[in-house]
Amino acid sequence: MFAAVHKALRYASARVLIDLGSCPGDPGAIDRALRATRELLVLHEIHQRVEDQFVIPGIEAKRRGAAARLVDAHTDHEDAIARLRAQLAVVERDPTRAALHALYLEVTRFAGDAYLHMYEEETLAQRLLEEIYGNDELARLAARARDSLTADEHALFAGYFLPSMSHAERGIR
Repeated sequence: MFAAVHKALRYASARVLIDLGSCPGDPGAIDRALRATRELLVLHEIHQRVEDQFVIPGIEAKRRGAAARLVDAHTDHEDAIARLRAQLAVVERDPTRAALHALYLEVTRFAGDAYLHMYEEETLAQRLLEEIYGNDELARLAARARDSLTADEHALFAGYFLPSMSHAERGIR
């Protein structure tokens, strides 16, 4: 349920860290790095919205209280997104090297926390979903989650899904 979208999110996070860490400081490069950072936050917000609408209620419907840890992690994630947006605003107002480096450090913290959270979802939450749902039920839950995305959201994610996938995952031999 989580693996493919998490690969896309990890790819986007890694790209942003590379772009921010190697940003030469000219206005065009700063603008590209800030745009990529904003896009990363949108990707995470969309993904979290889908989990909050489908995965967490799906777990809670079958096993009350079992998603409490996910709910807490999502609250922390929302706080982290707010911190990043605040640091983005600082860089947008005054794009100094120091402000850009502070943003880079905040994205590093955000990505590290997100990587750990995604690990827990792919191991603990995935196992729980497989335990409480049959394969067909889980496939329907995943389809409802995917179908909830707008065309623009699908397009945004597609730009990260494809480069994050192996040839085998893309069906290429």
